[in-house]
Amino acid sequence: MPESGHAAEHFAESGPGMDKKACTRLFTRLKRSMPAPTTELEYDSEFELLVAVMLSAQATDISVK
Repeated sequence: MPESGHAAEHFAESGPGMDKKACTRLFTRLKRSMPAPTTELEYDSEFELLVAVMLSAQATDISVK
């Protein structure tokens, strides 16, 4: 994951009306509450993860494995 500031800035620029400061606070809270997030999706490369995430938007994570 990119540094929280970078992700926050990107989200604030393209997100639904959230300013950079609020977005940075959100990413800081998320990083603090779950410093090492995991997924049920199985993947061998970042590209496979990207495709699995896109497919999982259309189905449950378990069926995308």
